[in-house]
Amino acid sequence: MRKLLLTSASLLAIGATGALAAGSSTYIEQTGTGQQAVIDQTAATNSTVGSAAHPFIQQDGSGSGGNVLSITQGGTNNSVQGQALWPYTAGPELVGQAGTNNHLTILQTGTNGTITSHQRGDNNGVTAGSIVQGAGDTQTVHLIEQGNDNAFTISQDGAGNPGALYNGITLQQSSSNNVATISQSGAGLGITSYQYGGWNVLSSAQTGSSNSVVTKQSNTAPSVASTNTISSLQSGDHNRAWIGQTPAVTTSTGQFGTLLTIINNQSGSTNRFYVLEQTGSSNSINNTQSGSANTATVNTQGGGAGNFITNQQLGANGTATFDQTGNNNSASLLQQSGTAGNTATLNQNGGFNTVSAYQYGSNNNVQSTQTGTWSTALLVQNGNNNQIVGAQTGSGGAIGQQNSAAVTQNSNGNVANYTQVGLGNSVSISQ
Repeated sequence: MRKLLLTSASLLAIGATGALAAGSSTYIEQTGTGQQAVIDQTAATNSTVGSAAHPFIQQDGSGSGGNVLSITQGGTNNSVQGQALWPYTAGPELVGQAGTNNHLTILQTGTNGTITSHQRGDNNGVTAGSIVQGAGDTQTVHLIEQGNDNAFTISQDGAGNPGALYNGITLQQSSSNNVATISQSGAGLGITSYQYGGWNVLSSAQTGSSNSVVTKQSNTAPSVASTNTISSLQSGDHNRAWIGQTPAVTTSTGQFGTLLTIINNQSGSTNRFYVLEQTGSSNSINNTQSGSANTATVNTQGGGAGNFITNQQLGANGTATFDQTGNNNSASLLQQSGTAGNTATLNQNGGFNTVSAYQYGSNNNVQSTQTGTWSTALLVQNGNNNQIVGAQTGSGGAIGQQNSAAVTQNSNGNVANYTQVGLGNSVSISQ
């Protein structure tokens, strides 16, 4: 084992006019197993560990690794560079940490900090993998992990500066059984995450307003159950969550990922939740929004069977739009408001599907469309001046059969319009 300790006193100073002048730089290259390096730049600004031309290197060519790197930077305009290019381009270059069981810990305090790092191998960061950027503005993190069973925690903490602005995190993990935990606090923050493979988990939490999270998970072996999970928590107003889960390869045999999970929770007003695509079977989407004028959209959930959507919107003027394709799918909607103005559009295409919608309050609207056979709709509204428009028809030129609908509206001034086409269908309307 070799241990390297670098402090501000041992840095290579560039353009220095004093003992701790700005522009200090450290370049490290360690190869072999059991390497340790501790870099301390707490008393300097405009300091760097590595550069785009010479990123830090700590790796073991034989793959056993077990290396440890700890970096602390204080002040402003500091950077850590462990990856030559971003976005990542595969190549033989020696960058970051490679091997197994490597650990990377980075702490930056101040503003305008930048971290770009790359880990390649398995079991990296499982016991100690973290990046923390303190209460500052314009902080950025780019992290790549290639391999299996990797774990990492990234935090941009604006607790001491609730107005922290324009901080951003970008994460890319490939292969299987990887775990990422990301948290941000402040305003105007952004998270972008990509996970490729199966059994991966992403958890993100944002506190503040006008923040965004964009996540994507793709299964590189779509015929195998992937059990990927995305969990997003946002508190504040004007936040956005865009989420997608999709197979990396689409085949004519419909071999898509299974057991995918999306969980979204937003508290505040004028928030947006958007799922671009979740394809496969036995997948789930669970959305909870509290506040007014929130929007939830599932553009596509399908490509298989046994999928379900659960949506709760607690507040006025909420909007929900869901689209499901396939068989044995279910969608459950609750919109509850002491006032009025919620809207739901629910579309299902296939057989043996179920939709249930409950709206509480006045001036609410439900539009439900089911195309196929043996599907069921349960639509309930409690309040005044509400409207339900529903349809159950055939699909692809086939007539609809054995569909059923139950419509209930309580109080006054309500309107229900339901259409069924085909054989053996039934509808009950209670006002």
